[in-house]
Amino acid sequence: MENSPQRSNVTLINPQSAWHLVIRHGNAQFEQGRFQRAHCAYIDALALAHAHLREWQCVDDAFGAVVVSTLNLAATEVALNELQMAASELCRVHEWLIDIARSCHLPTDSRLAALKQVNRTFVELKRFQSTHGQFSEIEYWLHNSCTCGVLEECSGISQTRH
Repeated sequence: MENSPQRSNVTLINPQSAWHLVIRHGNAQFEQGRFQRAHCAYIDALALAHAHLREWQCVDDAFGAVVVSTLNLAATEVALNELQMAASELCRVHEWLIDIARSCHLPTDSRLAALKQVNRTFVELKRFQSTHGQFSEIEYWLHNSCTCGVLEECSGISQTRH
């Protein structure tokens, strides 16, 4: 009897492809009105995006995946009439992005990708508030989201005009 390793039928896929599969599954569930199932899929997609953030081929896509997962998760929570949870999700991702943008010890490309997404989440916070009313957590982030000069702060460039 030959003692060779058995081949598995399991195909390994990269985290980016896995995320796309999970997000598409969540979207299909959402479109069919299966909001609980969509919610679970979006939680999985968010966890996958966070866990493999550094493994994506493109840093902008990696941060975009976190934001898309969060926006979809929040939309599902709105559909489930969980407005406070949705507001908290939006604020959490917005704060996370601001923290990354302000973290001088992180690579510049990650900080720039986070900055790009901060603009997107800021718009989503405003849209959420205009659609669903005032939420103190959202109000806080709408007034405390300044990322002006964060790249210059880390490079030591003075913002003083002479």
